[in-house]
Parts: sequence; structure tokens; C-alpha cells
Amino acid sequence: MADQASESVAEAVFAALADPNRRAKGVVLEARVELRKVFWPTRQETFTTTLVVLGFVVVASIFFWLLDLTLASATRFITGQGS
Repeated sequence: MADQASESVAEAVFAALADPNRRAKGVVLEARVELRKVFWPTRQETFTTTLVVLGFVVVASIFFWLLDLTLASATRFITGQGS
């Protein structure tokens, strides 16, 4: 009984590895099915989202620049390296 199971597993593995074109075709077909499920945003949604992301990047950049200036000044003051 165990021999039959191991033989069928071995046959399945051999069959899967024997024809790489079959596996590649299966992958391509599965990818096409998944791409049909994807929600593609409209041009306006993409533009709006891009502006929001750029806005947050600018705000975050200014925040971290000011934080860096503050911490650098505090470090110079504490260590006595400032004028």
C-alpha cells in the first residue's frame, strides 16, 4: 500500500518536472486570471493619489528636516561644541 502511494507521488513529480512548457503555460494562464480580478484605478484616481502622496512626502521631509535641525542644535548645546 505504501509502495503504491510513493509510486503515485513519484509519478506526479516526474510528470510535473517532465514538461516545463506545461508548467509555464499554467503559470501564464493563472496570471491572466488574476489580472482580470485586479481593480484598476481611473486616471483621475491615480492623479489624486499621486498628489496626496507627494504632499505627504513634502510635509514629512519638512518635519524631519526641522527635527534634525533641532536635535543637532540641542546636541551642540549639550556637548558645548556650539559658539
